[in-house]
Amino acid sequence: MSGSQTPHESASESASGAAADASQDFIVLINDEEQYSLWSASIAIPAGWRTTYGPAAKQACLDYVDEVWKDLTPRSVRLRLQEAADRARNGG
Repeated sequence: MSGSQTPHESASESASGAAADASQDFIVLINDEEQYSLWSASIAIPAGWRTTYGPAAKQACLDYVDEVWKDLTPRSVRLRLQEAADRARNGG
């Protein structure tokens, strides 16, 4: 992701972080490139990202991402590939 801030999991990820995560609420964010990120619900959402799921338990958020994010290719790349395929199909 060039030039964009990438959200990350809560700083509570540590040796004891796994137990804390089970009770913490998380949200799933999406950006304009249709890329997803797990984010602590207690931390402000960074610019360029919006909530698409949650707040919910961490595992529920991970399950949601597994269900909906089938193509990891950024949206802009998918659009360019589609445009190139359309041009080739139309002889152009």
